[in-house]
Amino acid sequence: MILPEVRGSFTKDAPIGAQSWFACGGSADLLFEPADFEDLQAFLKSWDGTVNVIGGMANMIVRDGGVRGVVVRLGKAFADIDVQGDK
Repeated sequence: MILPEVRGSFTKDAPIGAQSWFACGGSADLLFEPADFEDLQAFLKSWDGTVNVIGGMANMIVRDGGVRGVVVRLGKAFADIDVQGDK
């Protein structure tokens, strides 16, 4: 698997279940934590596979078998997102 160049970080077999508030469940095949909006945008333009987006993992249950594909975790850099245009 060739990963696009990003400023954020990739973690293979990331134990996202253990990081959730419920602290249970499996791992993500690949976890991507973008540095900022532009980093996320560049990644999404270049990635051709499955993508699952999560936030702070509050009230999230991860299945024991984990999550296939890429999980994008939106961290503190995305706390102040404004929606513009049609609502």
